[in-house]
Amino acid sequence: MSVHVRVSAVLFAGLCLAGVSGCGSSKASVSGKVSFRGKPLAMGTVYMVASDGIQVPASIGEDGSYKIDQIMSGKVRISVNSPKPEPVNSAAAARARKGLPAAAAAAPSPDLAKWVEIPEKYGDTTTSELATELKGGENTYNIELQ
Repeated sequence: MSVHVRVSAVLFAGLCLAGVSGCGSSKASVSGKVSFRGKPLAMGTVYMVASDGIQVPASIGEDGSYKIDQIMSGKVRISVNSPKPEPVNSAAAARARKGLPAAAAAAPSPDLAKWVEIPEKYGDTTTSELATELKGGENTYNIELQ
């Protein structure tokens, strides 16, 4: 086998491996605020699904903020879940105050006054109609639900 044929074969194999490993794709991060009819969501989860099919979640902070790191750049589909929080069982909380085991007392009771109910359609990427295009690196995308 000639040197020219070997070099061509090695270059071809390298190009094939680069295509398989996603050499052309880059990672992105995105942050922003989630609101419903102008009011910030104080709890819930944002989910983004990139073209690779991987769903990446982010918790929504009390000010409506969210941040996702390490998601594939390109078009992403988005869903937002904000189920009504369940108050901590008062009996479990009382047990915890006495130093007895109470799994439900591990987290503080959520402030129901801050919860905002959103339509169910936003909870699924196939019905939410939410999408954006992410570029490699830092992105800002505010999610405004109606």
